[in-house]
Amino acid sequence: MSPHCRPGSLYNQAIRAVAKEYALEYRCRRELLILPNHVLLDIYKYYYHNSHLCLLSKEFSCIHAIDKVLQTKGERKSFLLLCYQEVLIHDIKVTETLYKTFSESAFLDNEPADIDLIRLGLGISGFLKELGLFASSLKFLEVTEHLLKKKKAKLSVPMLECYYLRLYSESQYCEFTSAAKTCKKLLKLLETIEMTCPISSLISTFLVLSNYCYILSYFDESYNWALKAFELLPLGLTNRTSIEILRQTSKACIGKRKYLQAGFLIRQAINLCELLETSYACPLVSDVLMDYGHFLLNSDYVKESVAAYEKALARRRSYFRIDNILLALTHEDLAYSLYVSEYNSGDFALAKTHADNSIQIMKKLLPINHLLVASVQRVKALILEEIALNMNYSEIKTDHSLNIVEEIHSTALKLSQSSFGEKNLQTAKHYGNLGRLYQSMKRYDEAEKMHLKSIQIKEDVLGPDDYEVGLSVGHLASLYNYHMKKYTEAEQLYFRSIEINMKLFGPAYSGLEYDYRGLINVYCKLSEPSKCLFYSLKYQDWKTLRDNIKPVDDKEPLLTTQEIVAKFSVFEQEQQELYEERMLLVEEFRQQREDLKAKCI
Repeated sequence: MSPHCRPGSLYNQAIRAVAKEYALEYRCRRELLILPNHVLLDIYKYYYHNSHLCLLSKEFSCIHAIDKVLQTKGERKSFLLLCYQEVLIHDIKVTETLYKTFSESAFLDNEPADIDLIRLGLGISGFLKELGLFASSLKFLEVTEHLLKKKKAKLSVPMLECYYLRLYSESQYCEFTSAAKTCKKLLKLLETIEMTCPISSLISTFLVLSNYCYILSYFDESYNWALKAFELLPLGLTNRTSIEILRQTSKACIGKRKYLQAGFLIRQAINLCELLETSYACPLVSDVLMDYGHFLLNSDYVKESVAAYEKALARRRSYFRIDNILLALTHEDLAYSLYVSEYNSGDFALAKTHADNSIQIMKKLLPINHLLVASVQRVKALILEEIALNMNYSEIKTDHSLNIVEEIHSTALKLSQSSFGEKNLQTAKHYGNLGRLYQSMKRYDEAEKMHLKSIQIKEDVLGPDDYEVGLSVGHLASLYNYHMKKYTEAEQLYFRSIEINMKLFGPAYSGLEYDYRGLINVYCKLSEPSKCLFYSLKYQDWKTLRDNIKPVDDKEPLLTTQEIVAKFSVFEQEQQELYEERMLLVEEFRQQREDLKAKCI
C-alpha cells in the first residue's frame, strides 16, 4: 500500500486538516482550486465519507471545480461517479445548476475561455453518459456545439467528438429524428478529416455509428462500421478501448447471424475485463455482461442468458445509487430473457417483477409516451398475455386482461411506426406480437393479417432466410394449424421454418420442437399416419440431440489483439463451412420429405 493511502499518513492528515477548515467556513474556494486535481478530489472524498453532501453539492455546481476533478483517472474517476450520484440523491438539481453556470459562461463574449469550456462540455457530457443521464448529457452537448461553431473549422476533432457523443446519447435515448440529423453531420465531417483524425477519435466514431445502425436494425451497416474499428484493434490500444471494440463488433456479428464470431469476441472482451482495475471497471464490466446475455439469448442459450443478465443487474445495482435508464434497461432485458426461459413452465412471476421494476424507473425519468417506456411495456404485455391464458380466469376476466395487452401492443406499434418507419424490424415485431395476441383472443382473421404483415416486412429488410422470418413463419403456421384448420398451408410453413432454423442453428435448435409437434398435429388431422410417425421419430431424435447439448463454454484463453484479429478470420471460414454442413442437412430433410411423399401416394 502506498504511504499516501494509509489512514495515518502525513498526506491524509493534511487532507483532513484542509477539509475540516474548509467545512467550518465555506471559504478558500480559490485556494482549493489551485491544488492538483487528485488532491482536490481527495478532499471531496473526505466530505463524502463524512456526509458533507451540502458542501459537495456546492462544489459540483462550480464549473471550475468539476473541470479539475473530471481530469482524474482510474480509481479516483470511479469514486467521482459514485460520489456524484450521492450528491444527486441529496440535491436533485445539482446537474441543472451546473448546466446553468456552464451555459451562462458559454454565452459570454470571452473567446480565450471558449477552448476550456469546449473541453469541459465534452468532459461533462461523457461523464453524464456513463451515469445513464442521456438527456442531461445532450443539453451540455448542445451548448458545446454552439461554442465549436463559433470556432468554425478550427476545432474539427472536438467537433467530431461532440457529434459522436451526441449521436450515442440520442440513440440510447431513442431521439431518432435528432439522431438522423447528427449522423448526417458526423458523416460529413468524418469524410473531411478521417485521414488526419487521431485513432482514438476514429474508433469512437466507428463504434457509435455501428451502435446507431444496430439500434435501427440496419445490420449490414452496423457490421461494416464495427469492422472499421476492429481493423484498428492491433494498434496498441488501451484495454478499455479494445473491450469497446470487441463488444460492439460482437453485437454487430449477431445482427449478421455470425454466431461463432460473436461468441468468440464477447468472450475475449470478458477476458480483458479481468485485467481492469476492479472498481473502475464496474460500469464497463456490466456493459459487457449485458452484451454477453444478448449473445446467449440470440444463440439459443436462454437459461445461460438469464444468468448473465442477473450478473449484470447485480453489478449495476451495486454501482448505480440512482435510478437511471441503464438500470431500467437491465431489468427489461432480464424480464424478457426470463419470459423466454420460462415459456414452457408458465412461471412468469419473476419476469413480471423485473418488467414492473423497469417500468417504475422509466416512468420516473421519461414521459409516458416515450419509446423506451413502450418497449418495456411491450415486454410486460407479452408476460401478461401468457399469465392470462395460463390461469383459470373466467372468460370475461381473461378478455379484460387481453384487451389491456392489445392496447399496449397497439400503442407500441404506433410509436415504432413514427420512430422507425413501417419497413423496419422493430415495427414488424410489433405486428407479430399483435398477431399472436389476436390468436389468443380468437380473432383469427386479424391474427393472420398481422402475421403476414410481419413476415413481409422482415423479408423485405432482412431477406427470406433470416431467423426473424422463421420465427414469424412458425407463428403463422401455428395459427393455421391449431385454429384456422388450414393444414396444407401450415405444413408448408412448418417446412420453411425448419429449414431456416436448421441453416442458422443446426438440428438441435430449441425452436424446432414447435415445428415437429406442429407437423405431428397436422398429419393427425389429415389422417396421414405414415407422416405422423415420421415426424414423431424426428421429434424423438431432436429430443435426444437437445439432451446431449454441451453447456456453453464461457472460458476462453486470453489472446493478444493480433491473435484475436487472426482468429476472427479463421472463424469467418469456419462459419461458412458450418453453414454448408447445415445446408446438407436441409437438403437431406427435403429429400426425406420427397421420399415420404412418394411412399404415401
